[in-house]
Amino acid sequence: MYTNSGVNKKTDNLFMKEIPTLISDKEKLKKIGELYSKINIYTLKRDKFFKSFALKEYLSDIVYDDENEINHYEDKEFSFDFMLLSDKIDNNRLIKQLKSKKRFHKCHESSIGMCLNDDENNMKILIGYVPCVNTEVLHSVVEMTEDDIKYIIDFTQNLIMEKEDFIKTNCFRVINEVTSEDLKKDKDIICELEIRTPFYLFFRDEINKELKKNIKF
Repeated sequence: MYTNSGVNKKTDNLFMKEIPTLISDKEKLKKIGELYSKINIYTLKRDKFFKSFALKEYLSDIVYDDENEINHYEDKEFSFDFMLLSDKIDNNRLIKQLKSKKRFHKCHESSIGMCLNDDENNMKILIGYVPCVNTEVLHSVVEMTEDDIKYIIDFTQNLIMEKEDFIKTNCFRVINEVTSEDLKKDKDIICELEIRTPFYLFFRDEINKELKKNIKF
């Protein structure tokens, strides 16, 4: 699941180990893994000129509305719409990265990058846990609000989805959040202290409390 295609596992292990998953239902975990894999393959292969018959069959649960750039997934358990981030940006370098495996293992860094470029301060980073085989691993995404609807942007999946659907289909367990505004305020501190990105996102409030204790007036 995530450890093979998304979560920055090496960085996570710098300050914490993987923890046992809170989801005991093995069938649910299997379904989550299958759904994640299918969406991940689709976002990589959707625009490829040639797709084998077997791949088309495998991805038959997903229908693309080209006019509205909306992708719809439906099976017996799940029904939701999602967009590709690569459809919504105008940056050829990033589009190329998002349509390839080069997007993997950059969840923390890419989330921070998006929020630092958020001129309207309409975004926040959510960091938390997603299930993997017998464990949970750390993952970061961006939340934004548009027309009173909350969306999640997941760079490593090239995905934009309504927050409620994302939480449900990924079993994402949020631990902490950092707003674009707070991130910009902390930028110099992060660089000066060389705080690693997942450590900062996970412990941002605690780090700021400790820094304030050491400020001399």
